Amino acid sequence: MLRKLTLTALIALSFCAQAQTADTPETRKTAAEKLIQSVDDLMGPERMMQGMRGAMQAPLMEGLRNHPKLSDAQKKRAAQVMGDEMGGVMGEMMTAMKPALYAAMTQLYTERFSVGEIEELQRFYASSVVRKATTLTMEEMPRLMQPMMAGMRDWAPKIQERMQAAQATLKAEGIDISPPQQQPQPAQTPAPAAKPAPKKKP
Repeated sequence: MLRKLTLTALIALSFCAQAQTADTPETRKTAAEKLIQSVDDLMGPERMMQGMRGAMQAPLMEGLRNHPKLSDAQKKRAAQVMGDEMGGVMGEMMTAMKPALYAAMTQLYTERFSVGEIEELQRFYASSVVRKATTLTMEEMPRLMQPMMAGMRDWAPKIQERMQAAQATLKAEGIDISPPQQQPQPAQTPAPAAKPAPKKKP
């Protein structure tokens, strides 16, 4: 009886091992598609843009802060409308790009990962800690973006200076990447008025 149970257990373990080690392009593709769908549900483009909309209003408000013709209420309203519109169009763009992006990701995972590795990633993203961390990040995106936006504002002059220095280096090497200046069009002189036809003598 014990021998029969041992043999049965060994056969079952053998089948499990075969199932776990089945690693073909088809199984990898299926696992990759499942993984990408899980990641999309957790932090896909639509969810990311929902969090980004609030974050976009802060730099817009900063840009309008010294506007001489707008009241504080108008500045706030302008930042809200512009931020919502920017978030909306970027969300539409990312949604339109998503099928091609996810197809490329599926191909990458299928080519570079084993089915076991993909399933391990699936378990990672499905864990409660990762889901909590991702959800919290999405909800607090405006708050988290504030230091980055402030840093970008502070670094903008330095970035511009470095880019100008790079352009000067290229220009010294005979590579001028500055946009060509449009030549002013010569003013067209109006055509002389047609002379009236001479009157016929009676």
